[in-house]
Amino acid sequence: MRVALIGMSFWIAAIPAAPAQQFESPLDLIGTLYGSYFDGLPIDDFGPYLSDDLMRKMDDSVGVSEFKALGFDPIVSDPDWQPREFQAVALFETKESAQVQIRFETNGTPVSLTITLIRETAHGWQIDHLAGSAGDRTWCTNDIIALSPVQDANED
Repeated sequence: MRVALIGMSFWIAAIPAAPAQQFESPLDLIGTLYGSYFDGLPIDDFGPYLSDDLMRKMDDSVGVSEFKALGFDPIVSDPDWQPREFQAVALFETKESAQVQIRFETNGTPVSLTITLIRETAHGWQIDHLAGSAGDRTWCTNDIIALSPVQDANED
């Protein structure tokens, strides 16, 4: 299973994610998302992967700068991502929701993420929540939502 998903993710990663792209299954979205990381392609806009509700909560802007404010990337944990033993397993899937467990090791640290997805009419499967841990560090979607963008003192 792990080998099949990794191979699939490289194939899917060749197709750029566009806002109009519909993800047909939870593992389709996960394969596309992590395929970009495996290929070393930075993701500047996570909007195509996130639910409309989650995007609204994040003021419709989720990209590299928001993750830098956290001090790490909540998708892979380590800015110098060196994945080993990557696994993506669907924990459950209904017509409207699913949960996928991601596990891997990077630079000697085990990483675990649980990603909750919902099916949206306009976009197919989308990430609605994530919770992760790497060593002693834990995080979840609420940590990202709680971040306030730094305002320039000259802005009104």
